[in-house]
Amino acid sequence: MSIPQGSLISYFSTLVKQNGGINLAQGIPGFDPPEELIAALKEVAGDPIHQYPPGTGNFKLVSQLSLHLQPQKELSSDEILILQGATEALSLVFLYILKTNGGPFNTIAFSPPYESYRQLPLQFGLPFTELQANEAGQIPLEAVAKSIDEDNTKLVFLASPGNPHGKIFEPNDINKLIDVCSEKHCYLLFDAAYRSLYFGKEPYVPFKKLNPYLFIADSFSKLWSVTGWRVGYLIHDASHAAAIRSLHDYTGLCANSVAQEALARYAAKNQFGASYSKMLRSELRKNFTTAISALTAAGFKPAQADGGYFVWSELPTEFNDGFEFAKSLYNTTKVAVVPGIHFSPMAKTFIRINIARPTSELQEGLKRIQQFVAKQ
Repeated sequence: MSIPQGSLISYFSTLVKQNGGINLAQGIPGFDPPEELIAALKEVAGDPIHQYPPGTGNFKLVSQLSLHLQPQKELSSDEILILQGATEALSLVFLYILKTNGGPFNTIAFSPPYESYRQLPLQFGLPFTELQANEAGQIPLEAVAKSIDEDNTKLVFLASPGNPHGKIFEPNDINKLIDVCSEKHCYLLFDAAYRSLYFGKEPYVPFKKLNPYLFIADSFSKLWSVTGWRVGYLIHDASHAAAIRSLHDYTGLCANSVAQEALARYAAKNQFGASYSKMLRSELRKNFTTAISALTAAGFKPAQADGGYFVWSELPTEFNDGFEFAKSLYNTTKVAVVPGIHFSPMAKTFIRINIARPTSELQEGLKRIQQFVAKQ
């Protein structure tokens, strides 16, 4: 069975949209956004705010972000850039480094990497290196340093918790990586899109370590279940402000004006959504436990996760191809999952399952998966 070109997440999600079923493939939250946020959106929609906003972001939203992050680091408006989701932040930083580096370079991410980490360099015909964690599950610092020295590596991607793996790295591990990158003049992009969605211990985000070689990307999409609004942000050292904002002017220009204003008003009146985030963490923790139990009972080998939207799991031993499994699963049960090969050529026998769905829907999907495996 040949694997289609392009995103396998889109491929399997499109099958559900066209033919029906349960979509556990795409990272679409099955939770309603906060009621207060929707009320703010309705209120804003009647205001004269439908034209271009400031390219750097709605001033009130930037201010709310600065206040929210102040306990961790005092950030100026020159260090916060509002963008069209965290995805634009990743792309913008990559293009910025490509422009300033003066030539081709290698990019690193850790296995299994989020799709954009691999695809960004590949879209430009540039090399990408996937590194495995060491035996203790830590960042392989020696391998990173070697790649910087020998492979002209100029960019490292790190997410904590990550997608698809959900692992949270220890603060000391992250800080050591930042130090290695800074000392060797290599950029580190820390992807914090899932930082508020943890199951136990809150993940460490290195705001206090901000320096010219560290970028931090984040988003409101997963935080408040508004993935279609496409509003995120980039935290960067002030030394990059003029050049990276100039590049943004000609690539992204601005994020949605109405959405930014609604987010700013909601954040100001609702403690930056603290109660909603707490509820979301509880639901995800419950769903993760449900999924791990059901998958293990069916012979899967799910990886332990510390947060995020997903379960990353090795298939039962009788299956040896994640794409064939996913295609047959959908054709038989109308349940869509993502084959691991989408993220890594080393993950042929893995799948990713979105657990950020209503519990009843997730349970039905898991039941169908169990029945499918039992019949093989």
